[in-house]
Amino acid sequence: MQPRTTAILALVAVLLGAFVWFYQVQGADRRAEAEASAKRLFPQLEPDDVTAIEFTTQDGQEARLERGEAGWALARPLAFPGDETTVAGLASGVAQLSSEGTLEEAQALDVYGLGEGAAVVAFEAGGQSHVVRFGRKTPVGYNTYVTVDDAGTVYTVPSHRASAFDRPLLDLRERRVLRFDRDAVEAIDVSWPGGSVALEKRDEAWVLTAPLEAPADRETVDDLLADVSFLRAEGFVDEPGEDVEQDFAEPLFGVALRLSSVGEDASATPLRLQIGRSVPGGRRLARGSEASLYEIPAERLDDFPRRVGAYRYRTLGAFAPADAETVEMEFRDAAGAPLRIVAQRGEAGWSSSPEAMAPGKIARLVSELSGLRAEDVQADALGERELAALGLAPPRARFRVLAAAEEGAEAQELGVFELGAFDSSRGILARNPATEPVYRLNYELAEHLPVSLDAFRNRFLSAERPGEGDAEAEGSELPGVPELELPELEPTP
Repeated sequence: MQPRTTAILALVAVLLGAFVWFYQVQGADRRAEAEASAKRLFPQLEPDDVTAIEFTTQDGQEARLERGEAGWALARPLAFPGDETTVAGLASGVAQLSSEGTLEEAQALDVYGLGEGAAVVAFEAGGQSHVVRFGRKTPVGYNTYVTVDDAGTVYTVPSHRASAFDRPLLDLRERRVLRFDRDAVEAIDVSWPGGSVALEKRDEAWVLTAPLEAPADRETVDDLLADVSFLRAEGFVDEPGEDVEQDFAEPLFGVALRLSSVGEDASATPLRLQIGRSVPGGRRLARGSEASLYEIPAERLDDFPRRVGAYRYRTLGAFAPADAETVEMEFRDAAGAPLRIVAQRGEAGWSSSPEAMAPGKIARLVSELSGLRAEDVQADALGERELAALGLAPPRARFRVLAAAEEGAEAQELGVFELGAFDSSRGILARNPATEPVYRLNYELAEHLPVSLDAFRNRFLSAERPGEGDAEAEGSELPGVPELELPELEPTP
């Protein structure tokens, strides 16, 4: 082939590629945009241009919504913050209303349901007022008849545009009881009948400041803030009577959030939530950001801890299970003599000696210890005699978890856990010997933590003996260990 011919063919290929790219690819997008714009009934408007919307709600309320500096809000039938997501969707729906077709020779408007019975939506945008009338659905397809600004032309639009306005007033109201940025919370006061706690954030860590100074449980605080921020109303009481107001003199649960100062507002009023009495329909009344009372699901009260111990730091284990290479276990026999068992992870998995524990149960034991959290703090500090009475001096079971040792160095200790007295009603007493508090674990952990030598031999060895139960694992106390009366930190409701 001649060089000139090759060059011409190459040029043709380049031009053809350019045509395909600019016309077929980029041009297709522009043509689609132009086609969509031509179908819009208000082509000059965008959703952000809409400043007010009026329509009759599903429950017969004449609603007017207005956009202000703080966002959307109801102006009629009452003043109340609007649900931003819902109302923004309505604004988008009317501003971008697009026709699927036009009736060239339309009959009387009543034929299309566009007369007296039409659903009317009025809105303001760009300094002008507009009216949209939604009528009947078309006989074929999923469209609805529409007229705009009383022009007389009948269009068809997707029916979901019309059904978006067929909603009760409740859907238009902001149903969050409190609205706040969780990261901005720097202090929390929690109260309930007979108890309270105060918490502060210091250097990104939460601490209790009342009724005692102690580290706080970060997970509990995070869950509290999440539960408060996601609390939604299922209804409202806009004009509560005096008897209802008196109920909030001593609410069942209350929380006050102090936020970090913003700009010049260095003394911002705390945000407050109060949960009160039950009302018909499985709900409770709550007081939040607005003067109206909120009706929330009654069971939401159970989401909020009402024990001082629930807010205290209760983590005994914090390591990655994959880092564990050795578990040293120590139990006491009937005579009080120690029995030491060592489990190690090798290439084939976990194994233990001198008694062979089921490999899967070793792995589960390590997993439970790696993130072990107590349900409550039993006592802040106890003497040796008191620890002995609770089966913690010496402990009934002791676990020491070690990481792999570097060559020429000692193995890193990942955690030490000591278990004492236990029963099904009070749980399992536990402690970290490096700290003073005594904790109470959930009794269900006895399924995965051998709480005594008998429990270890009956339920955790690789050769299990079916049908043989462990009396201690069923909740009985060890003989000869007196029950020690410990003062509760505060009454448990």
